[in-house]
Amino acid sequence: MGIWNLIQLPASGHIIIPTVTKSQPHDYFEKTTSSHIHIASRHIRFLMDGRERHKIGVKATSLVGRIGYIRSTGNGKKSLLVRNFLINPSGKYVDTPWDSPEDFGYAIQCYNDNGELGNFGEMEYHTPAIGYETKMNSYEDQSQVWAFWGDGKSIDHICRYLLGTKFSG
Repeated sequence: MGIWNLIQLPASGHIIIPTVTKSQPHDYFEKTTSSHIHIASRHIRFLMDGRERHKIGVKATSLVGRIGYIRSTGNGKKSLLVRNFLINPSGKYVDTPWDSPEDFGYAIQCYNDNGELGNFGEMEYHTPAIGYETKMNSYEDQSQVWAFWGDGKSIDHICRYLLGTKFSG
């Protein structure tokens, strides 16, 4: 059994996933093209626009334990939501892609709706599993959510500090 925790967000922003190395996310539905994903040496940027259905997963071994969502709110202002959580690169993450039920290890999943369910996306993280082969019978999960709003320059500075990259969109 594994715990997952998600935040549903309004469309029209970008999820930023800091990584320890260049990492290729797994597509859960349709192939995510360069219009919706950018993979850099130390982060992944995923567009949530509410127009095309995409879901990606990133393995725990690639992650630093933070994920953020940044969007323009008009008049030169931006908002930034950052979730800080614990990652165990050697933990057993059991929520697998439907097309690869033996492909364990995904600690982050991000979803972009195509408008059929609403104009939203999801930013979620998973904890290592307990029970069965893990030899663990409990797990205590702790995370923090930080929210910022302000002028674009200030938010870009915070984004760079907390997520390792600024957003120039």
